[in-house]
Amino acid sequence: MRFVKKSIVYLIVLVILGISCGGRNIKKIDVSKNDTSLNNQIKKDSEELDSLSSLLINKNKVGVLKINFNQDTLSLVSDGDLTWNFFGVSATPKELKKKYTIFSSERDTMFYNTITKKSNSGIILTSSSSNFFFKKLDNQELNQQEDTEYQRAMRRDIQLHYAILKDSITLAYGIKLGMSKKEFFNKIFGYYEIDLINRINVIMNSDPAGDELDVYFLFKKEILNEIIIKSVY
Repeated sequence: MRFVKKSIVYLIVLVILGISCGGRNIKKIDVSKNDTSLNNQIKKDSEELDSLSSLLINKNKVGVLKINFNQDTLSLVSDGDLTWNFFGVSATPKELKKKYTIFSSERDTMFYNTITKKSNSGIILTSSSSNFFFKKLDNQELNQQEDTEYQRAMRRDIQLHYAILKDSITLAYGIKLGMSKKEFFNKIFGYYEIDLINRINVIMNSDPAGDELDVYFLFKKEILNEIIIKSVY
């Protein structure tokens, strides 16, 4: 009788182990399928990015020099008006107020510079929906600008540091909030019909040297919803 009980126990243990091993085998197969699917998607993204880069670098209106795509962000490096003359005027409170009548308030302020880890004196320029923060430059920063004759001529004692633009004002190449992603691409590239572009929600533009401003165009439901400007300093 005792032998029979032991046999039953052994049989139950073997059944449980068999089920457990079977479950592990199924999981391994699923992981393999997922890996294959992921690798196929990465390969497809890479091929589409190569196609996108070739087309957009050779056919664009804004001097695009380099393109990269990561997750939902298309990063551009360009040397045209999208970089150097974004507003069509100097990025100062005086010039912006003169061109865009939406700005209603200008005041001195202090703000913390997260990059230098120091407090800076500055100016805030606001409208009903947008905020622009300008950093006042000290003598050391001013002297650093004067490496060339051109820089001495362009010397400014204030610099755009950060901005959140939510007003529909017209920028370089006719860009403005509320336009569709298709309109945006047609404005700066003249081309849209690539599957990868449908997955882009953020377009970030930088200058070639990477030492001025980064501009982020944020899309929500295929519409340009917000523009954020950040100084790299």
